[in-house]
Amino acid sequence: MKRRSLSTTLILVSAGLFLTGFFSSCLKEEFLKNEDGEYVTDSLGHKIPSDSTIIYITQEIPDINKFMPDILLRHMNQMGALHYGTEPPKIDGEFMADYMFVKKTIFMPESNYQNIVEGSPIGSSYGLTFYDQIWSVMKCDYSRLMQPAPNMYFYECSTDDSTYQILHSNFDKFKEYDMTPDYFKDGNFNTDEFKNTYIIGSKPYFTMFFYQVLRNELPVSLPFTPKDFRPVIANIISGKYNESADGLDNITDFYWGRQCIGYIKTGDVLNQAIEEGLQPYYGDAWICNNQGHPLTHPVNEPDDNESNDNE
Repeated sequence: MKRRSLSTTLILVSAGLFLTGFFSSCLKEEFLKNEDGEYVTDSLGHKIPSDSTIIYITQEIPDINKFMPDILLRHMNQMGALHYGTEPPKIDGEFMADYMFVKKTIFMPESNYQNIVEGSPIGSSYGLTFYDQIWSVMKCDYSRLMQPAPNMYFYECSTDDSTYQILHSNFDKFKEYDMTPDYFKDGNFNTDEFKNTYIIGSKPYFTMFFYQVLRNELPVSLPFTPKDFRPVIANIISGKYNESADGLDNITDFYWGRQCIGYIKTGDVLNQAIEEGLQPYYGDAWICNNQGHPLTHPVNEPDDNESNDNE
């Protein structure tokens, strides 16, 4: 079975109560020892002082080098857009990528894909919401407004939970894709790993990695039904998280690598869409940035009723 990497989690506790019961000879030792008499160390191997209120424990997460496809890893690494480490920043809230620009495309020889063009901007805003982070494990919701015509719109979206539900039910199909890493073909793989987004790095720099199954949400009635092939997308997001005392945190040095692994809904209609360049071919990948603009929290404008209430 593939071994998974270990990152380090901090838990703040009451030194007076917890340390006395869990560690032996805490009051007599300059550094903490565990119940086996071994020194407790941080992620860099440094001993923890006996009066520390921070306990370091291990947290098991997938190894990004096995969990993610080689193509994404190799090209993002060439851009310097991978940040390794066991102490990533804590990121929370919704962020908008409004100026997405295609820095690199890696298309398969059979691909005719036309919607992503290297050196060109991508229309529409990308919304990413991060929450429930416990050190290197978190949740990520994605939403993108799609507007094929005036007064007609729908959302392309995914959540970690919806991705898990779909891939758990279609895992045999997922394993058969040529681009699926060998990591998932091990008989001991647990699909629960699809339930999360994973984050590594050394704050303020971070790298997130996760899978998505994209689906359509139709909040309004449309005269047509957008094709919903449920593409499976591998994602690596990297950047620098800048905290602000006024709550206006932002993300700079933003890179987002994506690769189409396959589709849940297959058939002649999908094959025709791929042939016509409307959908990415199996294995197509692209890396975008936000053209130097930071990702910020969206500003919610008050509606008319709220404005009137304040007058």
